[in-house]
Amino acid sequence: KKGAGYFLSCYNKLGESVASLFRYCINYHGKKAVLLRLEGKMRNLDWYLKQAYGPRAAFRDGQREAITAALQGQRTLVVERTGWGKSLVYFLAAKILRDQGKGPCFIISPLLVLMRNQMEAAKRFGLHAVTINSENQEDWETVYTQLAGNQIDVLFVSPERLANADFMARMLRILRENISM
Repeated sequence: KKGAGYFLSCYNKLGESVASLFRYCINYHGKKAVLLRLEGKMRNLDWYLKQAYGPRAAFRDGQREAITAALQGQRTLVVERTGWGKSLVYFLAAKILRDQGKGPCFIISPLLVLMRNQMEAAKRFGLHAVTINSENQEDWETVYTQLAGNQIDVLFVSPERLANADFMARMLRILRENISM
């Protein structure tokens, strides 16, 4: 499906140093129930969805499969139209991984307005989301410190930051052992 809002991960264009930060995905179509052991309780993806969106919430076609693939550590690429719910996929996966004690989720987002909206949306899942972009340079040191202290759940980064060798070296040092997705 094609539309204006793609979530794309461009493995070949980003290079090896960037690729080592991410897990890339291929759309996964298996219909498997994923149960997660958290605090001694078995919870499934529907439980998390309903916690965020209420008792009538339901997954759209492909969302459950994309989340399951990401949780299983599979390389996953989700390309869908604007409004399909790509952010639900990475926020729900990030929430579950953080609840399991995994590190932060690293998201490349091309538009500052979209980053702001997504940071607000992350709150619905109880996620602490921050951004590193050209408009908040005064916050970068705080973000680096919080990342190193595992205090950030989701980090949004603008694509132009990936071209900066110093930024990439610092991110690799901080996230290499701790990134969840």
